[in-house]
Amino acid sequence: MVRKALLILSVLTMITGCNTEMKPIDKQSLEAKLEDSINNSAESWWYAGTKDGKHVIAIKRPMSEELFAIDSQSLEITIPEFAFTSDEGSWVNIKATDFKF
Repeated sequence: MVRKALLILSVLTMITGCNTEMKPIDKQSLEAKLEDSINNSAESWWYAGTKDGKHVIAIKRPMSEELFAIDSQSLEITIPEFAFTSDEGSWVNIKATDFKF
């Protein structure tokens, strides 16, 4: 029974992904992703802070999460900057109107 529970936990961890790898993205690609997601109610966008001159944007879905890093000089956001944190409770939900492309 314990082995079965561990297997289920392992599968769930792989599905939800504890992957915090930041993928580099340019302004045009981020804008295209935002346009595609506007009508997707299952997706939310979060500002996770700024690290090494890059804004970190998290896109959360029910079963996954992706982190993107974009040069802070190429994208202005209306949310006050703070240092990147992996603590999701500190992230700020970001809306399309918070981006200045």
